[in-house]
Amino acid sequence: AERSRSSALMELVGSSESDSAWTYRQSSELAKSLNADLVYYYQDPQWLYIWVIDRKGAIHFNQQSLFLVHHNITDMGALFDQITPEQSSVDRERFQALESANLRHCSLVDLSKLLIAPIRRHLTLNGRVVFFPHNELALTPFAALQFEDDVGQTRWLVEDYTIQIGVTMRLMDSAHRSSESSDCEALKGKDGLVVGYPDKLTAFLTPQLATDGTVHGWTPERACALPNAIAEARDVANLLGCTPLLSESATKKAVLKQLQSASIVHLATHGDVDCFGPRLLLHGKVEGSADSEQFLRPQDVMSKPLRARFVGLAACNSGRGEMSAGEGVMGMARAFI
Repeated sequence: AERSRSSALMELVGSSESDSAWTYRQSSELAKSLNADLVYYYQDPQWLYIWVIDRKGAIHFNQQSLFLVHHNITDMGALFDQITPEQSSVDRERFQALESANLRHCSLVDLSKLLIAPIRRHLTLNGRVVFFPHNELALTPFAALQFEDDVGQTRWLVEDYTIQIGVTMRLMDSAHRSSESSDCEALKGKDGLVVGYPDKLTAFLTPQLATDGTVHGWTPERACALPNAIAEARDVANLLGCTPLLSESATKKAVLKQLQSASIVHLATHGDVDCFGPRLLLHGKVEGSADSEQFLRPQDVMSKPLRARFVGLAACNSGRGEMSAGEGVMGMARAFI
């Protein structure tokens, strides 16, 4: 599974080892070099397999039956639907948070019992943990998983660990070695790309699909103003010492131009997923088109050479996308890797 997940992305980073199998020894060395606990999940219809490679390089294995866990969780997707319900519009009213709070809490606790409880003794408290999820598990909100401590208090997983989500161990190893050996100059805040949008109610169009899968029309929708995103962008830009793209200056053309030279990227805007895939809202002409100037899409990012060492996506649904066998979620975040 690890081999199939790695092959396509490793070609993009120029590895000559893309045809070789990833070994346990390499996993151990990676954990030690990162000073992190690595957690790898693999799911089939009946079992969940978990490998933990702790920061000392020791490997631990756990196997969980999906038929025996709390509430007989056999369909992982059902839990994710309870936690992150579908929304067709970025300005849709917040779903009934109070009514669904208990359901989401139970789901987060169930996931924690399934994914974290069996391996928690192998994780270093207050340490760095890198999760490598498989298939639908890529949708897991690891930082938001909940559990009860020894005195019965509910805690979030992120309170006890520094959490990171990995794409594949091989790619992380390649990126880590590249960063260690790179002679590129240090990050410069003045080269940052910071976006804050929109500052007012903004109209846009969402494609509607016919039964044959073709677009048969466009539905007008509106995205609410995000004053906090504007303020956030100003604060981030002030820290970096760069000029943010705000309001009408946050165009697709301007973003793509700065993206190629930016060492730090921070995008605070609306995000959603339509039939063409993930998209981030920018300032532009309202038009019914897959390549509308109003939206930044993964293919736009992947078409440009990037030098960014850090990317922050402060947008809804930036982690969502189409599930790809062996590669997890192909969403907006993946485009920056």
